[in-house]
Amino acid sequence: MEEAVQTSAFIYVLIGALMFSFFVNVTGTPDIVVRVIADLDIAPVAVIALLLAVYLALGCVMDSFGVITLPAVVPLDLDYSLVWWGIVTMIVTGLITPPFGISMFVLRSVAPDVPLATVYQGVVPFVVADIAELAFIVLFPVLSVWLPSTMFNWANVLPPEPQEGNG
Repeated sequence: MEEAVQTSAFIYVLIGALMFSFFVNVTGTPDIVVRVIADLDIAPVAVIALLLAVYLALGCVMDSFGVITLPAVVPLDLDYSLVWWGIVTMIVTGLITPPFGISMFVLRSVAPDVPLATVYQGVVPFVVADIAELAFIVLFPVLSVWLPSTMFNWANVLPPEPQEGNG
C-alpha cells in the first residue's frame, strides 16, 4: 500500500509539473520574463549568474525545475550555445542539493541505519565540487562543448555528395 501511494504521488507530481509548465506558457509568462531580463541591460555573464543562483535555490526545493523554466530561458539572447546551456542545466540539477536532493534519499534508503544529518554532512564536499565545476564551465564554456564536438566525424558518417556530370 505504501509503495502504491508513493508511486501515485510521484505520478501526480509529474502531471502537476507538466500542467504548471503548460499554464505558464499559455499565460505568456516566458515572454514577460524575457522582456524584463532584456530591459535590465546587464552583461550576459551576469544574467547567467543570476539564473544559476535561482536554479540553485530552486534545486533545494524541487528537482525538475529545469524543464519548467526552459521556455523562459531559451529565448534569451545570451550568445551561448544551447548545448552548453543544457550541460550547465544538467550540472545544476545534479540532484544532490540539500535538503531535497533525490540522491540523498536514495542513499538513505540503501543505508537506513545512517542518520539523514550524516548524509547531509557527507554531501557537502560534493555540492562544493559541483559549484566549482559549474564556475569553471561558466567561465570557460569550451570545457563543456569540446568533447561533444569531437564525438562524430560527420565526414565519415554522412554519405558522399553526388558529383555533377557523373551520371
